[in-house]
Amino acid sequence: MATGFPTKANWSAGDLLTSSQMDDLAATVNTLSTASSTSGQVATSAGANAAVTWTDMPGMTLISTTSLSGASVTLSSIPQTYKKLILFVKNPINATASGALNIKLNNGSGAFISGTYLSTNFSYVGSPIKTPANYTNTNADQGFWLEIDDYTNTSGNIKPILFYGFWTAPDTPFNSAGMWYGSSAITSIVISNTGGNFTSGTALLYGVR
Repeated sequence: MATGFPTKANWSAGDLLTSSQMDDLAATVNTLSTASSTSGQVATSAGANAAVTWTDMPGMTLISTTSLSGASVTLSSIPQTYKKLILFVKNPINATASGALNIKLNNGSGAFISGTYLSTNFSYVGSPIKTPANYTNTNADQGFWLEIDDYTNTSGNIKPILFYGFWTAPDTPFNSAGMWYGSSAITSIVISNTGGNFTSGTALLYGVR
């Protein structure tokens, strides 16, 4: 059984390999087999004399791009293979009137959030995630960013969230943090606007490894 390669600390041009070292080299090459990998993955050591494991590179992956239309938009069948979800909603416009944006995880109302906008504190308990003020229906230069950590967790009730954004009535940013209370993994997100049906806008859902 090979013990790993190389077994010599420093190699120089012209050095010869012994038959044992050749065996070690062959075993090392076999251990690094890419047969079970996919494009873009990296090798991770599983310990001495053990085959490597192949994992995806850390970073953000775009899961879906969805146009906003109708009374609400549902992002469903969310993959359970990431550590964090990031939802970026840009340029939301509705047909009837200015309104707040509501975000329901698993179509439920379990958000506990506090934050600040216009130097004013805001908070809400046991409700959908929602913007602290109305988004205008006459200017598309607005949006929000929602991060959901540990979204696949089913052994605890708390999933930390960050929620921040910007709207143009008047030009106002907001930022907030809190948690989503629920023991189920997040598999769907519903986005709606209290001002009426969406007529434009885009929801980008990312997974972070």
